[in-house]
Amino acid sequence: MTDTPAAQPPSQPASSSQPAPSAPVPDAQITLGTAEIVDFTPQPAPRKRRRTAIVSGVAAVLVAAGGVGAYAGVRAWTGSGIVEPESAMPAGTAAFLRVDLKPGYRDQIAFDGLAKKFPGRGESTTDLVTRIERKMLEGSGLDYDKDVAPWFGQRAGIGAVADKSDHVTGLVALASTDDAKAKQTLTKQAAAHPGSFGFVVRDGYALLAIGGTDPQATAASAATAAATANLADDKNYRASVSHLPGNNLVVGYADLSKVGPLAGNALSGALATGGLNGFGGADGMPVGGLGLLPGVAGSPTDALAKLTGHIAVGVGVVDDGVEIHTHMDGTTPAATGGADAKATLDAMPDSAIVGIAARGLPADSPALKQLDSLFGKLDGMAAGVKLEPLQPGHDGVRGDGGAGLPPAMAAEMSNLVKSVLTAKVISIGFGGVTNGMPNLRIAVDARDSATATKLYQGAGVLAGAPGVHLSQNGTTVRADIGTALTGGKLGDNALYREALKGAGNSSVAAFVDVQKLLQGAGSAAAAGGSDAANLAPIKAIGVSTTASGTSSDTTVRIIIK
Repeated sequence: MTDTPAAQPPSQPASSSQPAPSAPVPDAQITLGTAEIVDFTPQPAPRKRRRTAIVSGVAAVLVAAGGVGAYAGVRAWTGSGIVEPESAMPAGTAAFLRVDLKPGYRDQIAFDGLAKKFPGRGESTTDLVTRIERKMLEGSGLDYDKDVAPWFGQRAGIGAVADKSDHVTGLVALASTDDAKAKQTLTKQAAAHPGSFGFVVRDGYALLAIGGTDPQATAASAATAAATANLADDKNYRASVSHLPGNNLVVGYADLSKVGPLAGNALSGALATGGLNGFGGADGMPVGGLGLLPGVAGSPTDALAKLTGHIAVGVGVVDDGVEIHTHMDGTTPAATGGADAKATLDAMPDSAIVGIAARGLPADSPALKQLDSLFGKLDGMAAGVKLEPLQPGHDGVRGDGGAGLPPAMAAEMSNLVKSVLTAKVISIGFGGVTNGMPNLRIAVDARDSATATKLYQGAGVLAGAPGVHLSQNGTTVRADIGTALTGGKLGDNALYREALKGAGNSSVAAFVDVQKLLQGAGSAAAAGGSDAANLAPIKAIGVSTTASGTSSDTTVRIIIK
C-alpha cells in the first residue's frame, strides 16, 4: 500500500505551542550588529541567587554576542518555534490531544525536579517519554523501535474524526525528520498489516489513521482536508486554546458538537450488541425513557447529539506541582454572579480534610426543568410504595404494597431538591471517620429565609437519626454528622492557601489535604504499602472555577513537595 498523492500543503502552518504565535524571525533576516564588550572577570555571586537570574544573565550574553546563537538558545530553552502536530490535523477534528515529547530545557528541568521527589517510582522526562512512545501506536501493528524511531521527530498528536460511515477513527500525527524514510517504512508495514492503518507523509509529518472501516481512505481524506484548513488555524480551536497559559506539556481540545454524535454512535452500537447489558434493552431500564444530561430530553444518543460548545485543557509543571487548566465555552449557561464559593470554603473549619463549595444553579436552569420531569415519573417508578407519617409535619415512606407515590409527595420532594440546587452556596466538609461514622458538615445557604425554613422543615426527618444534628441560622441550614468540624478557618491554612493560590471569586472551589486523607484511611493506606509511600510527595489538591455567561475556566493545582 502506498500513500495518497500529496495535496497542496497549507501556506502558513501554525508554529509554537501557543495558539496564535508571532512567527520567529528567520535566521537569514536576523541582524547581527556589533557585539557589545562583555566583562567576563569572575565576580563573587550572591549566596541565594535563583536559577532564573543565572539564566537571564546567560541569555543577555547570548543576545549581545549574536542573534543566531541567541535565537537557537531561546528555542532550545523554551521549546518555542516548533511546528506542532495540530498543523497536520484537519480543521474538522472532533477531539485532539498533543503530548510534547521534546519539551524545552526549562520544562525538562521542572519536570525532572518533580520526579526526584518520588524516589520510589518517579520518572524522569526521558523515562516518561520512552514509555509513551512505546504505547502510543499500540493496535497499529507498528513496532516503535524499528518502524518509527529512526525517523520520528519527537512531536505527536492524537485526534478523533468520523470516517465515511460516521464511526470513530483515530488519527495520529507524528513529526518526521526524514519524510522519505518514513514513507518507505510505513509503506512496507501497511502492506504487511493490511487494514490496520492508513497513512500520508508530507511536510515533516506522517498522518496515520487507525481503526474504522477504511483507514487508508480516512488518512487520505484527512490529509487533503488539512492541506486546505488545518486544526491549528481553526478559529474555534485557536479561541479555546488561547485561554490556556503557556508552557503546557499536554494540550487537549474537543468540539462537543462533533464529539457528541460520535459518542452517540458508539453508544448505540454498544447497546445494539449488548455491550451495556443491564442498562438498555430487554434486560435493563429502557434507554429512551430518560435523558441523562441536564437540559436535554430523550435518549442518551439524542442528548449527545445535541451537545454544543468547546473544551480546551492544558497541563503544565509549575513550582512545587502541576497545574491543569480547563476552558469551556458555548455550553449550558453557568451560575454567574452572586455568592463567592471560595469565600464559603475559606470560612470552613480547618479540621476539614476535604472541602467543597459550589454556587447554586440559576432558577431558570434547564436542569431544574428536567428535574420536574424526573419527579413526575416517580409515580410509575414507585409502585408498591405506601406513605405513612413518621413524625408530625413530615411524611415517611414504607414499602408495604401501597398504590404508588402520590403526585403531591413527588412535587414536595422536587421542591426540596430544587431549594438545595438553587441555593446561593452549597458546601460539604469532611473531617475523617470516628467510630465508623464519617464526620461531615453539609451547609445550604438558601436564597431567602422562607426557603431555608421550608428546607429545614423538610429535612426534619433526619433530626432523629443517630449522630445527626440539624440547625438553621437565618438563610443557612446545616447538618452536622458524626463529630463536628472544629478549629480555625481553612483560609488561614498555609497548604490551603498554596493550593488555591490565585483563585478569585469562584463558582466552585474545592480542597483536599491528600496526606491527612491517606492517614485517615488507616488500614486501607497501610494495606497499600509502597503505593501509599509513593504518594507521600503529593500534599494537596486545590480546584477553583470561575464562570461568565456560557464560559468557564477551571484550575486544578496539585502540590508536590
